[in-house]
Amino acid sequence: MKNLLWMSLIVLAGCSADVRRFVPPTADLTHMAHLVALSDPAGTLLHSGGYFLFITSVDGKWSKNDWELREIPSDVYLTPGTHQFRVLYRHTGLTASARFEIAAKEGTTYYIHRHTGAYGIQFWLTEGKEDGPRVGELLPTGNN
Repeated sequence: MKNLLWMSLIVLAGCSADVRRFVPPTADLTHMAHLVALSDPAGTLLHSGGYFLFITSVDGKWSKNDWELREIPSDVYLTPGTHQFRVLYRHTGLTASARFEIAAKEGTTYYIHRHTGAYGIQFWLTEGKEDGPRVGELLPTGNN
């Protein structure tokens, strides 16, 4: 029974989102920048028809290891300073990606937005609140 409990804890830990991956483990998150990719809520009735944004990497480091069971995170914490990160957009068979650079400020939340139009998908960042000022720089999505 004890082994079963340990195994369950290990599996649950592997499934949980690691929003702290890019900050020191003992860091006070109130002093970090919070990056949030806006998606449909998890409880959406037509879940298969929803759109989802994920943060796939920060400063060239993947946000998810191959052995982890969890989904790619939709939010992470960053240390203050300049960072580059990639996002992935998914919507019923359609995927797109973008790459950003941002000068993250301590204690500030940044929101990643997307708008799907007839000829493509636009991505942008806002600072402080969802309808806050646009910040950051959208970079070419090359191999950098």
